[in-house]
Amino acid sequence: GVFSRGMELHEAVRSYEGRHDNAVYLEKIKAAMDCFITATHFVNSLELFSRNEELDEVQTHHLKYLLLPALLSDLSYRSGLEDRLQKVGAAQIYARDYLTRCKDYSVTDDESQTRDSGAVAQAGIVGQGAQAQAVHDRQARIEQYKRKREAEERLKALKEKVDAGVEDEEVVRDYGMSLLRTWMCRCEDQLQTISEEIKMLEHREKLIREGPSAPKPDKQEQPRKPFKPIVITHDKIKAGVFGAGYPSLPTMTLEEFYDEECKPVVQQYEEQQRAQHAQEQYRRTHGLDPPEPKDSSDDDDEQDDEEKLQKARAKDDWKDDHRRGWGNRMNQG
Repeated sequence: GVFSRGMELHEAVRSYEGRHDNAVYLEKIKAAMDCFITATHFVNSLELFSRNEELDEVQTHHLKYLLLPALLSDLSYRSGLEDRLQKVGAAQIYARDYLTRCKDYSVTDDESQTRDSGAVAQAGIVGQGAQAQAVHDRQARIEQYKRKREAEERLKALKEKVDAGVEDEEVVRDYGMSLLRTWMCRCEDQLQTISEEIKMLEHREKLIREGPSAPKPDKQEQPRKPFKPIVITHDKIKAGVFGAGYPSLPTMTLEEFYDEECKPVVQQYEEQQRAQHAQEQYRRTHGLDPPEPKDSSDDDDEQDDEEKLQKARAKDDWKDDHRRGWGNRMNQG
């Protein structure tokens, strides 16, 4: 399927050892993202997930589709330096969306994960000054690293069993859950890196804009269309705008939806009408209008009339040979 093909490409991207500006590497990233975006559309259309269900209610072979935002986040972050700020911003949105979904489904029961993610934010309140915050920072990173390493090791062990052909439902589901938890750790780790990079990129753009030698914008240059991430929707109500998992960033506008979904149908109908009109005009001009179909009931009526005529003639001939009263012998004394 398209998801399996995307996973193969993603594994090839993660294991790639060449230059990351190589055209082959970037093409694999683009192909993998196309697969995952297509898979996301399928998940949305089938409504596989709902905010009203618990994780135990999700079918085992559907667990992997919860990974789509995390996989798209990883690929977006790797997808080159061009338009870097947009790509890193998209990776941040995907990662946050994935962690939110995992929290909604209570993917992990490890309370330390929630505590560690908020440790940095609470450091300024609990600690007294920069030194205390640095201590909290360091402790949170250590705990996060340990949790990530444990998740990676468990995932590797379960993957070996699944690859060996183990079909036990419990093992397969445990593998799926381990995938979700491992990618939670990866997304948490990546969000910290993304946050730091976004600050640097925004600062760099600010310096370029406000610098004394900053080039004036070309009035003829058209602004680029912003990148719009696509994520899994919990349901149509939460989607709000044609499949967006967050209403503040819709995947398309009403005009774009019309152009993509409605306009082709309207154009096809109009083309069919024009073709039919042109055909009728041509037939009228050249006298090629097909004759009206002959009603079969007319043939039946003509046949009935012929039979009635034959009967009437036979009756007249009989009357000529048999005058009225010839056959009555009664009351003749």
